[in-house]
Amino acid sequence: MKKEIEIRRINSDEGNLLRKVRLAALENAPYAFGAKLSDELNKPLSSFNEAAQRNSTSELSATFLALHCNEPIGQIGAFVTGGKAFICAMWVASDYRRQKVGKNLFIIASGWLHDINENMIFAWVADTNEAAKMFYRELGFEPTEVKQSLPSNPTESETLYAYNR
Repeated sequence: MKKEIEIRRINSDEGNLLRKVRLAALENAPYAFGAKLSDELNKPLSSFNEAAQRNSTSELSATFLALHCNEPIGQIGAFVTGGKAFICAMWVASDYRRQKVGKNLFIIASGWLHDINENMIFAWVADTNEAAKMFYRELGFEPTEVKQSLPSNPTESETLYAYNR
């Protein structure tokens, strides 16, 4: 029997799972994130423990995990800052792509944002990441005219995408 994929908000004691999925995402797609693998590898586990604690209970930020057999296979972050709601750090392991894991992560994260009265959602998408651009468009996001340098590689740019629920 095939075990289902579970998608849920991170628990306060799951810093180790957060570290594992974060490092896997950066190894798999270093061009897609604002962070660098080398920086994340140098962070102590306590940093991930603090993030898990914060994102398990905060009213302004959350991390959601996709798990298969209790192993993290995907993630998405959601947060509100400066009066705007964002999703971030979206990633799904290669073996689980095209199985609606990313879409289901987005549904859970956007539902959480909707529950805190946020209907306009933004996401920064690397301009060189064609798969992500297509994925976000399929979800209903539209690119805006707003661009900035990619934090992990200032020679590349990213575009702000917007979604109105």
